[in-house]
Amino acid sequence: MSSRCKLSSICWNNYIKGQIASSNFEGVVQFQIWDVTRNQVYMELKEHYRRVWSVDFSWSNPTLVASGSDDGSGTSVGTIKTKANVCCVQFPSDTGNTLAFGSADHRVYYYDLRNPGVPLYTLTGHNKIVSYVKFLDSLTLVSSSTDNTLKLWDLSESTSQVIDCPVQLFTGHMNVKVGLSVSDG
Repeated sequence: MSSRCKLSSICWNNYIKGQIASSNFEGVVQFQIWDVTRNQVYMELKEHYRRVWSVDFSWSNPTLVASGSDDGSGTSVGTIKTKANVCCVQFPSDTGNTLAFGSADHRVYYYDLRNPGVPLYTLTGHNKIVSYVKFLDSLTLVSSSTDNTLKLWDLSESTSQVIDCPVQLFTGHMNVKVGLSVSDG
């Protein structure tokens, strides 16, 4: 597979095993069906006009994909407008109705997509850009930031829309480019 410019994110579709979504620095979200012999692009959507940082397929709806960009906009079926760049997007594994994303304003936002006007939760506490968000289950997630920290959040115990205290804080990273991968919990 080749791309016209640098790739920023790639995500496998959990139901359609040969399909991946990729994003790039041109602002293009590409849906590609992986075929070793043909190497063809299945669909190309021009959703953004600036760099797209992250894409993620919904686990419960294989035709639903989210993208996060520097432009805070898009022309898709649904758009959540933000004031800061969206650096990462993630669906939980058990529902296609909610979505979390990390932002350049140092926060994580958790939305119910059936009511995208206001976030259900805003997670505060990072001192720099939130670069990754990963769900452990539908209400537990980990965020990673360029402030060299990882934070574990439990949304099930929250009584407020703004959560400023994570369940656990992990520090000690020496590199500001902290990545995050979650496997089997």
